[in-house]
Amino acid sequence: MRIAIAGVLVMVSAPVHADGTFFEADVGLMTPLGDDDYEQNIDESLKLGVRLGTRSGPRGLDVSVDFTPANDELDSALAEVGIQRFRFMVGGRYEHPLTPKARLFVRGAAGIDLVRVTASGEIFGQSFDTSETDVGLGLEISSGVLFDVGKVQLGAKLGIPFAFHFDDDDPNDPDDVDLEYTGVDLDVAFVLNVPF
Repeated sequence: MRIAIAGVLVMVSAPVHADGTFFEADVGLMTPLGDDDYEQNIDESLKLGVRLGTRSGPRGLDVSVDFTPANDELDSALAEVGIQRFRFMVGGRYEHPLTPKARLFVRGAAGIDLVRVTASGEIFGQSFDTSETDVGLGLEISSGVLFDVGKVQLGAKLGIPFAFHFDDDDPNDPDDVDLEYTGVDLDVAFVLNVPF
């Protein structure tokens, strides 16, 4: 009996990570939680992300790119508005085995948050088409669970990304967009991790 218990304990505590390089992709839903202006103007939106990284033991480093085609509430009778967000980040992670086939991970990342706003429409018979891009600070914390499924891992994660933008509206420029805001989101995503 003691041998069986010891065997189970060894299996539960055995690391399930694979040292080396990995590719990770996720698809999920972003829900805005930030300041009032941000939360009122942005709805739940699709979020896509890819990461390339390396891990040794329970620790890892990665670089990531995320894309969010934001669903906005800014369209009017005069203009159609589009908002796209890209994030380029460097992250660190820690993984902890839960069972021989599952592990918990936590990740923190920092980098740039690039937002692009486009507007097009017609006023008094004159059409217009304008855009503005702003680069801000991006931070993110996330946690999730990965399960071994053959040679890949599948799982899910929760993340809280932060975006800090400081480009306020220039009253002397009619084409300038007010991009001074703090964005906080809740991300829920499915994750695919492929070690190689």
